Amino acid sequence: MPHSSSTDLITTNSITAEQFDKFFYSCTKVALTKNIRNVGIVSCKYSSNVYINKITDFIEFNKPNPSMIIVPLFHSGRISLAVFFIGDKNIGYFDSLKQPPIYSLSFAKIAIEKYLNCKFTMENQDFINETINTNPIPESANFHICRIAEELCFHGRNKKFPEFHIILESQRIKKLIKIVTDINWKGEWIADLNTNNPQIPGSENVRDEIAALESVVEAFDSDKNNINDNTDVNHSNIYIPQTTIRSQSRDKDKPGTQDILEFIDKMPKVS
Repeated sequence: MPHSSSTDLITTNSITAEQFDKFFYSCTKVALTKNIRNVGIVSCKYSSNVYINKITDFIEFNKPNPSMIIVPLFHSGRISLAVFFIGDKNIGYFDSLKQPPIYSLSFAKIAIEKYLNCKFTMENQDFINETINTNPIPESANFHICRIAEELCFHGRNKKFPEFHIILESQRIKKLIKIVTDINWKGEWIADLNTNNPQIPGSENVRDEIAALESVVEAFDSDKNNINDNTDVNHSNIYIPQTTIRSQSRDKDKPGTQDILEFIDKMPKVS
């Protein structure tokens, strides 16, 4: 995939374009290796200039005939995903902050339709947003979108979980990015915090450790119990409780945080 060097300077929430691309591609590679599904991926550098860039220069497949193609779209300091489901010819637009689809999606749609010689229809956005966990920390949107891409590759769809801790997920994604960008990476993976997928070995150990640390994790959410319904504020057209908008530096001072970070380091790798 030849890429313009001018796009190498893209950075989003401390994740570089190269790290995004490596993470997304690694998700598709693991999914194929474990015979879960075949997913095509477009470099996030494509969206640096959808007016000029040719999607054929940025698309990559592990093998022909993928079941979906994921197109990351860079905008406003973060990445969203346009997911083209080949079987039913639908497009799902996934944004951690659940904001409306961006204009560059129309260019990606035209490019993919021309490439595949078929037409796609947009999925109902309210339906898509219902599958996305609310992210209380907008600054972690790019780690959240990596989590969504992982879910799509491994399960074919996104799934809203009853318990979702963006700080824990961000730490896990950071660790995964470090693993997959290592030149000696052999396909190992860290099972997600909510996994119950028998196709991904090691998930039982993860769930056992999560259960053992349940009281520690609750330290992050202890302030939510006293939230009044009237304390919601409008943040970029999204209602987020004021008491849940907090920096990671503040969370590090909370009781049990070090135990959680040590837990992340001990999470089993899946090979």
